Amino acid sequence: MGSKRIGLAGVMAGALIAAGPSVAQEFYVGGSLGFGNTDVDTSYGFSSSPDTSTLALFGGARFSLSGTPGAGFFVGAEAEIFQVSGMDGGFEAYENVDDKMQGAQAELHLGYAIDNMLFYGFVGRGNNDLDGEYIEGRTSSKIHGIGAEFGINERLAVRVEHAISRMHVDACSSYDVDRRDFSVGLVFGF
Repeated sequence: MGSKRIGLAGVMAGALIAAGPSVAQEFYVGGSLGFGNTDVDTSYGFSSSPDTSTLALFGGARFSLSGTPGAGFFVGAEAEIFQVSGMDGGFEAYENVDDKMQGAQAELHLGYAIDNMLFYGFVGRGNNDLDGEYIEGRTSSKIHGIGAEFGINERLAVRVEHAISRMHVDACSSYDVDRRDFSVGLVFGF
């Protein structure tokens, strides 16, 4: 998997170098609220799938390969901080437990812009801190997903994303955590 990430980064860097001074850039910040499902499998043989909610803040840059922001193919990089709530283990005995996960992630985006719309896919890595009564530990995660943005005006857009992240936690027990989120947010470009 490491060679695929390096390969993707090389393709993106090569595209930027080949585009030279005609590359247009755009910076943005935003926030989103997501809802999803988190599969938790433990080394003890227990598994659960609690419904979760995610609050995130993000910022990044996009580089248009056509020389005009908001037109044609683009590459981008994004950083995000987030908190996931509702990781209660999914067991009736733990229904009043609200385990949380917070962290940060970095993503590479590749997409296409047309009129006031952007469509993209992304891959990335994250660092996560699971903090709760029954699920604890620090781990890294692999992230991939798809997204779209729909412009409200020249600076403001609505974003929708579907993301999947996978991680393994070694704490007092081992956990495999697969998180699927659907999120909606606002993006401010400058």
